[in-house]
Amino acid sequence: NENRFDVHEITFSCPVLTGEQKGFDVKVSLGMMLGALSNLVDNSIYWLQIRWPKDRSRRAIYIGTTDFYEEGPALVFADNGPGLPTNSAELTKPFVTTKPDGMGLGLYYVNLVCELNGARLIISPDRTDVGIPRAYSGAAFAIVFNKG
Repeated sequence: NENRFDVHEITFSCPVLTGEQKGFDVKVSLGMMLGALSNLVDNSIYWLQIRWPKDRSRRAIYIGTTDFYEEGPALVFADNGPGLPTNSAELTKPFVTTKPDGMGLGLYYVNLVCELNGARLIISPDRTDVGIPRAYSGAAFAIVFNKG
């Protein structure tokens, strides 16, 4: 997605890639998980454009890791877009969307991929617990993988 971040002028921070956080190994369907992560990126790009239409230098996405959850390691995803509605748990249901022309299948798919791969999607995890930097005050997700 590096080229997409460049085109949309999005600052991308991923401490695992710079050695600031440790990575972890999981057994999942790579294609399915990449599709789910791509959906989160797509959503962020859309909402960052909505929140920062003119001030492109403010657009930012963060992907990190955490070992906060007992069931296993987690991938943490956040942006500094407008954030999620308070009833965000509904967003994993099919055909529920906050995008004006959205189909409501994106987060449903992300959640389904997590379930099929023995993981759990958490919408709006506690930012302090999972180590999301304060600058990323928009939407936030954690994909928690089972240790086994």
